[in-house]
Amino acid sequence: MFKIQPGLFIYYYRGYDLEELAQYSTFEEVAYLLWLGRLPAGAELERFKAELAGRRKPPGHVDEAVRIA
Repeated sequence: MFKIQPGLFIYYYRGYDLEELAQYSTFEEVAYLLWLGRLPAGAELERFKAELAGRRKPPGHVDEAVRIA
């Protein structure tokens, strides 16, 4: 899962260089990799983004409390 190349300061997660992931991947791509063990392909990424966006909305009672305040 996580591999370190001694003396080279290269870190890998599931075969991906962490520096490259940080530089070239989106938050959603890395979250998908961490949760599901692989990078998403095409439509998977769009569905995952939509799922995450849907979870960002606060529950109705919280939304109402913020509007009242």
